Amino acid sequence: ERWVPAYMSGLVTTLLLVVISTVLGAILSIPVAWGRMSKNRVAQVVPYGYVYFFRGTPLLAQTFLIYYGL
Repeated sequence: ERWVPAYMSGLVTTLLLVVISTVLGAILSIPVAWGRMSKNRVAQVVPYGYVYFFRGTPLLAQTFLIYYGL
């Protein structure tokens, strides 16, 4: 009983982060997909580099880059 409020607060925070990241990911995926399908070479390369970077680096390294900056 003592820790239930803290656990519930953590659960709410976790669910909020999941919802926010899902919505932002869905919104970001549309222009990235359009860019990848474009016939314009520049419009293809930028999303390709974005996807290549985020799929090719470990999540911990990405977190450090975001937290500590470039």
